[in-house]
Amino acid sequence: MNKCIIFALEKFPIFGYSFLSNINMGVTPLTSPTHPADLIKEVLRDRNISQKDFAKLVDIRPSHLNDILNRRRRISDEFALEVEKWLAIPARSLLEMQATFNITEGVSQKDEAAKREEERAKVLLESFDQFVSVDTLIKKLKLKLKTAVEKLEILTKVYNLTPEYRFEFNLVADGNFRKSAKNGLDERMIATWILIAKSSVSTIRPKNRFDHNFRKEVCRGVANLLHSNKGNLISDLTKFLDTYGIVFRRVEKVDKASIDGFSFFSDSETPCIVVTCRYDRIDNLAFTVMHELGHIYLNHTTPAKSRINIDTRSVNDEADADNKTERAADVFASETLIPSSYWNSAPPVPLNPFKIQSIYSEWANKLQLNKWIVMGHVSHVTGMYKFRTDETRKISGGKEVIVS
Repeated sequence: MNKCIIFALEKFPIFGYSFLSNINMGVTPLTSPTHPADLIKEVLRDRNISQKDFAKLVDIRPSHLNDILNRRRRISDEFALEVEKWLAIPARSLLEMQATFNITEGVSQKDEAAKREEERAKVLLESFDQFVSVDTLIKKLKLKLKTAVEKLEILTKVYNLTPEYRFEFNLVADGNFRKSAKNGLDERMIATWILIAKSSVSTIRPKNRFDHNFRKEVCRGVANLLHSNKGNLISDLTKFLDTYGIVFRRVEKVDKASIDGFSFFSDSETPCIVVTCRYDRIDNLAFTVMHELGHIYLNHTTPAKSRINIDTRSVNDEADADNKTERAADVFASETLIPSSYWNSAPPVPLNPFKIQSIYSEWANKLQLNKWIVMGHVSHVTGMYKFRTDETRKISGGKEVIVS
């Protein structure tokens, strides 16, 4: 380095302060640096001091100085003091500039990271949306979620959706469920409802363990509750089945997935039944509940063996009507609700809807059966559905689960 420059820096440090003041006052045509390295480079350039010479002066390797001046290294306290000594730039000012830059740069990096994470979340949500309705899943939670990251986090937590998730109907929808074969066959929406149904029971553990040996006791108790149709029926069924190790819940249907009921095991020992009550009618609920109990007690639904069974009881479809599993569950439900021995002694009726309803309603009352469960069976057998309905056909207490 030029000996005159070294002499000036050593003997007249005020020269550097004067120069810095000129920068602050805008005398020297330099841009305001956002990083202390920019200021140092400007001063070195203005004084015609090479980086190599300055590295020798402050006793560091040229490559080290180059990293500092190119923002690859932060300015240390020791280096700031050396700069103050030789260039008369206050060390405190340099360190404050470094700290300010670090904060600003940190925020910027966080913003960039957040943007990348948001884009990644959007991609994953789009991949999920091919198989299930993301909007429907989130809507059911009744949460106000703005970002894709928030949505992905809640889907992972509540519905156990992961980046590896791929929809396979026999895996996602394993179990047995009743649904209309006329409509509601959108597999994407069926999978959506099934995820909601499974999440609704994921944290529920019944009081007692499930035991097949209590089959008669359970079916008799459930049938009595259904025929009585009093109080809050959904809650009463929930509490009753809980004592026998069966989880029971009601989850509202979703568009394009007209499911009535769904039976599955939430773990190795806990059978679950989820119903939609899409029709607010006791006869529909009664048959659905008993149909799903049939799948459980007939070992159609087990921890090790679960599969889809589409019930088409409401339509004439020969292919599905041949499904032995569904037919067996139908027979189980019909026989448990109203034994065939009862029907053997049923009074003869003319093929007149008014007469049929009047005679069978009276017959149901004598046998302490729910007249609408009886009429529901009659409708299925005869194909007559034009019976005059009344308020007693609705599910008592509404469709929500209220368990104290």
